[in-house]
Amino acid sequence: SRSYDIHDLVLSIEATYSGVSILQYGYYELVYGDPIEIKLNNELRIEAAINEYIANHNIDYTDIVYLEIFGPMYDVDYKFIREKLPNITVLDLTAADITTIPIGAFSDKKSLHYIKLPFSVRVIDDYAFYNSGIKNVNLYLPLLLENIGWNAFSNTKISGTIFITHNMHLEGGAFEGAIHSVYICPGVSRINSDTVGPFGEGFIIYLPMTMNRVDPGIVEGATIVYCFAVTPPKSEK
Repeated sequence: SRSYDIHDLVLSIEATYSGVSILQYGYYELVYGDPIEIKLNNELRIEAAINEYIANHNIDYTDIVYLEIFGPMYDVDYKFIREKLPNITVLDLTAADITTIPIGAFSDKKSLHYIKLPFSVRVIDDYAFYNSGIKNVNLYLPLLLENIGWNAFSNTKISGTIFITHNMHLEGGAFEGAIHSVYICPGVSRINSDTVGPFGEGFIIYLPMTMNRVDPGIVEGATIVYCFAVTPPKSEK
């Protein structure tokens, strides 16, 4: 088969994933309605804020499925969500004041199906979402994000595409067993990785014409590699 025929087929698959991603978020909004909004500050922790909310609305922890958080979060806040909210399904952190999602923050949290990452996040630490129930069809990585740790999203069910819009570092196994494809956007020149590949096996990856170096781990395990550069980027050894 001609390469551009395969490329058209893959683009069709990607378009399908994008459409499903839109429908997915729309489904959650339809089923769960508006999120519970929790506004934190340096003194107010999520447990106190949630306790006040449920007292005012005559509900309990099991009724909380869709949460939107504003303001700073600390280790105790992640622990509370992980251990005390058994049915949390959708978590919107876009407006949370977070620079690091800590080690194991949501690991093994099977009820958590959909995450919106903070605009301010710079580091997603090791095992942050490992073995959780994340099912985002597509995952968009925030512009300030610099590093994704070991196995941060491994053993989840993202299933669609990871969109990488800027230079960053990916630790080994960051998305192992979680994705269908990786789209590195035009303008990206370098994605650093360990010798252990971050994406696992059997994925499709797109390398833009702006890529000038490729760590071997980035393409390790790929089924198809699309390189749009006139001169393929050098492999870093």
